[in-house]
Amino acid sequence: MEVKEQLSKQNHVVSISGVDTAKGISIAGGSFDNYRQFLGLFCKEAEERLPLLQTVPVSETLSDFVKHVNSIKSSAAVIGAVDLSVRASGLEAAGWAGDLIFIRNNLAVFSDYLTDLISAIQDWEKTAKEHDFEKPRADYISKPFDPPTFTACIERSLR
Repeated sequence: MEVKEQLSKQNHVVSISGVDTAKGISIAGGSFDNYRQFLGLFCKEAEERLPLLQTVPVSETLSDFVKHVNSIKSSAAVIGAVDLSVRASGLEAAGWAGDLIFIRNNLAVFSDYLTDLISAIQDWEKTAKEHDFEKPRADYISKPFDPPTFTACIERSLR
């Protein structure tokens, strides 16, 4: 998974491959700072759970497997990683159904996808820190439209 970044001091666009960042920022209450914290927490949790999700469970460990996959499913949805959340949902359903064949056939791809997503988020965060970004310009879109402010912004950009 490759990080597609469009970052500059003028235009802070949050673009992480595999993540609907606009959705994630919205879930974070429209706060870029909150969203960055969510991304960090997601990576921490995913890294802790990843070793537990790289081995096909046996019947005795299926319940724990389902709990870990459920947690990743929910966390992925919160940050806007919809595809990962859907994949986790499939593994969770298979776990509840005791379908070890489905889990065996899909777990490696899921683990690889999760690993790639963690790397993509960490790469984006590193770049954001290098450029010292505080808030994305997209954060201001959620505010009510104010024609005088909008006009002032246009005038400043034309100077």
